[in-house]
Amino acid sequence: MQIERLEMEQVRRFREPLVIENLGPGLNLFAGPNEVGKSSIVRAIRAAFLERYRSTKVEDLGTWGVHNVAPAVKIHFRWNGQPCILEKQFLGKKTCSLKMGDETLTGEDAEDRLAQLLGFTLAAKGGIRDEQLGVPGVLWIEQGRGHELEDAVRASVDHLRSALPQSMESLGSRHGDAVASAVSRQLSELLTASGKPRGDYSALLSAIDVLQNDMAETRGRIASYREQVDELGLLRAAHHQDIQNKPWAQLRAQAEAVQHRLKTALECAAQLKTLENELGRLRSQAELLANHQKQHKMAEEEAARIALDLERCKTTAEAVDARIEGLREADRAAKATWETAREQEQRARQMQEIHAQQQEAVDLRASLGEKQARLEQAQARETRLATAGAWLNSQHLDSEGLAALRVLEQQIRENQIRLERFATKMHYRLESGIQMHIGSTTIDGEGEWSISKPVQIRIPDVGTLELSPGEEALSNLDQQQAALQHEWTMKLAESHVESLSEAERLWATIQREQAQSEQDRFMVKSLAPEGIEALARLIATGRERLGYLEQSLSSTTLPTETVSLDEARENREMAEQHWRLQTELLHAAETEQAGLVTEMQMLQANHAKQQALIDETAPLFPQWMESTRLLDAQQGDNLLQQNRLREQLSREDPEMLQQDADRYLKSAEIAETRHRERAERMARLEAQLETSNAQGLEERLAEQETDLAAKERRARQLRVRADGLLLLSGLIEGHRDALLQKLQAPLQARVDHYLRLWSPGARLQLGTDLEPVEIHRERGLLGVESASFSALSFGAREQVALLMRLAYADVLKEAGRPTLIILDDVLAHSDIMRLNAMKRILNDAAKRHQILLLTCHEEDWADMGVSMRSIGSVA
Repeated sequence: MQIERLEMEQVRRFREPLVIENLGPGLNLFAGPNEVGKSSIVRAIRAAFLERYRSTKVEDLGTWGVHNVAPAVKIHFRWNGQPCILEKQFLGKKTCSLKMGDETLTGEDAEDRLAQLLGFTLAAKGGIRDEQLGVPGVLWIEQGRGHELEDAVRASVDHLRSALPQSMESLGSRHGDAVASAVSRQLSELLTASGKPRGDYSALLSAIDVLQNDMAETRGRIASYREQVDELGLLRAAHHQDIQNKPWAQLRAQAEAVQHRLKTALECAAQLKTLENELGRLRSQAELLANHQKQHKMAEEEAARIALDLERCKTTAEAVDARIEGLREADRAAKATWETAREQEQRARQMQEIHAQQQEAVDLRASLGEKQARLEQAQARETRLATAGAWLNSQHLDSEGLAALRVLEQQIRENQIRLERFATKMHYRLESGIQMHIGSTTIDGEGEWSISKPVQIRIPDVGTLELSPGEEALSNLDQQQAALQHEWTMKLAESHVESLSEAERLWATIQREQAQSEQDRFMVKSLAPEGIEALARLIATGRERLGYLEQSLSSTTLPTETVSLDEARENREMAEQHWRLQTELLHAAETEQAGLVTEMQMLQANHAKQQALIDETAPLFPQWMESTRLLDAQQGDNLLQQNRLREQLSREDPEMLQQDADRYLKSAEIAETRHRERAERMARLEAQLETSNAQGLEERLAEQETDLAAKERRARQLRVRADGLLLLSGLIEGHRDALLQKLQAPLQARVDHYLRLWSPGARLQLGTDLEPVEIHRERGLLGVESASFSALSFGAREQVALLMRLAYADVLKEAGRPTLIILDDVLAHSDIMRLNAMKRILNDAAKRHQILLLTCHEEDWADMGVSMRSIGSVA
C-alpha cells in the first residue's frame, strides 16, 4: 500500500487547503519545528482511515478558532496495482466515499472495507479506542508513544496470527508420561526424590560451582579490563577530536563577538542616557522661560482686576455706612418690645403654677384614699398569712411521710393476701349453743378460720386442740406482717394521725392552706409591691405634700393677667427672634463694613506689588520669547537622536547580549573542564590497565577453564543417564515449544534480521501473543545478559519496539496485507551509535514498505539519502 497524494482542509492548524503530493514508495521524510503541523498531518491520515465519518468525537480535528468548521481529508493511494481515492468530511457536512479501481463505496460500506483491508475494528460509537486500532495501532506511531508496544500487539494479535503460514491448532496435542514411572528407580541412584544430586555427583557439582564462581570473578575482572580498554579508546578519540576542534575556542570566539555587540549596545545606551539628561535640562530651561512669560502676563491681568475691585469696594462701602444707621435704630426698638413680652410671660407662668398646685392637691387626695384602702387589705392578708403559717409549722405530716404510709399500707395488704393464700383453712360448723375458743377469740355457728401460726383451740367440756401450719414460708410471712404492722404504727405516731384516711384528709387541708397562703402572698405583693411599710411611708409623704400645697394656696394672691402662658411665651419668642434678627443684621453690616475696609487695603497693596513686577519684567519679555524658540528647536533635534538610538537598542538588547556572552563563556569553561577531566580519566585508566595486565588474568582463566572442563566431563557422564531418563517427561513441553517456534519462525526470522543490524548476537524471545518478552545479548566473557522487554531503558525499549513493528510489517507484507508505516518524532531518546543502527534498519525496511517519518530534528536525518520535505513550505 502506497499513499501518493494527501489533501486536507480546515484540519487543526491548516485553515487553508494543504496538498502533499509525489509521495514515493520508500522512505518519505518531513521536517519542521514544533507546532508547525506535523502531528496534524498524522492525525488527518488516522482520522481518514480509522474514524467514523459520522462521529462527533473528533472535535480536535477541526481548525482552532473557526466557527462551523468542517474538516475534510482526501487521500490518493495505490493497492494491488490499482489506484484508490478515499474522501471524508467530518463535523459539518459528513460524507465518506472510497473508490478502488472501478468500484465505488460510500458511507459505512466504505468504512467497513477499510477496516477489513487495514485490519482494525470500527468504533460502535464515539472515537476509536486503542484496543480497536488493530494493525494500524502497531504500524502507526504517535508522537511520544514509540516505546508502547504490548497493548498495541494484543489489540492486533488476531490479525498478525492470520498472516502467519500456520495456525495455532497444532499446539493443542498432548502426550502421556507413562514412561516416567519405569525410569524412576534408575533416577533415584543419581537424584533424590526432589531432584537433587546424590553422593559423588552432588560433591562434583559443588566443586564445579566453586570453580565457576572463581571463573566468574576472573571473567568479571577481565571484562572490566576490556571495558576500560574500550573506554580508553573512546576517551582518546574524543580527546583527539577536542584537540583538533577546540570547541572552547569557538565558544569564546562567539562570546567575544557577542561582547563586541554588547559594547556597542552599551555605548548606544550611554548616549541615549546623555541625550535624555540633556533633554531634561532643555525642558527645564523652557519651562522656566515659560513661567517668566506667564508671570508677566498674569501680573498685567491681576493689576487690571485689582483696579476694578477697588472701585467696586468704594461704592459698596458708602452704601453700607448709610444702612448701618437705620439698623441701629431698629435694634433698639426690637429690644424694648422683647423686654415687655418677657415680663408678660413671667406673670402668665406664675398663674399656671398656681393652677398646677390646685390640680396636684386634688389628685393627691384621690391617690391617698386609694393607697389607704390597699394598705388596709395588705395588712389583713399579712395577718392571715401569719396565722396559717403558725398552723402549718405545727403539723408533722409531709409528702414523704404520706407516701411512706401509702407504701406500707399497700405492703401490709399484699402481705395479708399472701398469708391468706398460704395459711391453713379450717372450716367449722358448730351445733347450736356450742362455742370454740381460738386464742382469745370465741366463735360459734358456721364459718372459716385461717391459721397462719400455732394456735390453741379450746372446746368447753371437750378439750384443747393445738394446730400448727405446716409450711415454713407461712411463718416468715407472719413475721413480715408483724414487722410491717410495727413500722405502720410508728409512722402513724410520727405524723400524729391514727389512720391513712386521717392522714389523707390532713394532707388535703395542708395543701389548701398552702395554696391560700401562696394566694395571700401574691395579693400582698400586688397591693404593696415595695412592702407594707414602704406603702405606709408613701402615704405619710403624700399627706405631708398635701398639707404644704393647701398652706401655699391659702397664702397666694392670683395675678390679674388674663393672657395664657403659651400665648405669652409665643409673644416673647417672636419679640426675641425679631430682636436677634435685627442684631444679626446690624452685626453683619458692621462686619461687612470692616471687611470692605480690610479688602481695600489689601487690594491697594497687591496693586502696587503687581505694578512693580510689571515694571521689572517688561524689558526682558522679548529676550524670553527668542530663547524659547531656540530651546524648542534643540528639543526636536534631541528627540530625533533618541529615537534613532532606541531603534538601534531594540535590535540589540544589552541584557540578552550579556546573557548570550555569559552562556558562551560558561559553555567554553565546561568544554575545557570536560577536556581536562577526560585527560585525567585517561591517565587513571592507563595506570589501572598496566596493573591489571601484570596480574596474568588470562593465564589464570585458562587454568580454571582446563580444571572446569575435566570436572564437567565427569559431571556430564553422571548426568547422561539422568538426562536420558528425564527426557520422556520433557517430551510434551519440548514438542509444544517446537511447534510454537515453528509457528513463530517467519516472524522470528524477520526479528533476527533486524536484531543483527541493531545489536549483533542479540536474541529476542517472543510470547504466545507474538509480543516481545525477553532479550538476550552476548557480553563476552561475562556470558549472556538477559532482560525483560519492560525492563529496558526508555530509548532501548523504543528502538526494540520499532524493529518489532517493522518485523510485523514484513510478515503482513508476505501475507499480501497492506502495510503503511507512520513514524511521528521517533528515536528522540537514542544516542548517536544506536540512532545510526536504527537508520540502517529503517533504510532496509524502506525497500519493502512506504514509511512516512516526521521529525523536528532535521539534522539527525539528513544522511538518509532522500530529499527532506519542509512542513513549513508544504503548508
